[in-house]
Amino acid sequence: MKKKPIYLWVLLILSTLISVTSLFGILSPLPSKEAFRAAQKQVAGVSAQQLEDQLNYTYRVAESTHSIFNMALIVLSAILVAVAIVFLVRKNLQYANYTYVGYVLLVSKTLCSWFKMKLCV
Repeated sequence: MKKKPIYLWVLLILSTLISVTSLFGILSPLPSKEAFRAAQKQVAGVSAQQLEDQLNYTYRVAESTHSIFNMALIVLSAILVAVAIVFLVRKNLQYANYTYVGYVLLVSKTLCSWFKMKLCV
């Protein structure tokens, strides 16, 4: 009896949801500083300098997610998930696993560079 790759289906469906939301996130326009400032006006008990620092940090993070490098990585990860699903539908389990491992390595390396973690190799 041949095993059914249910684990891979579940992982690929979850990865598809993540990739779709990431693609939607890079297609949405970058909010302006005024929009961030209006959203953070309601914060009580925070000094004006802390609020301005938080506003600048939030805007820089939003800018970095819309960089060309991050957009290319997000598109590449979505392509890898789609290729893994195609391999899985065609019953080529070995290539589907290899493609999913490539996707996981790409995403983990992307997250390490995005968060600038020193623990990642």
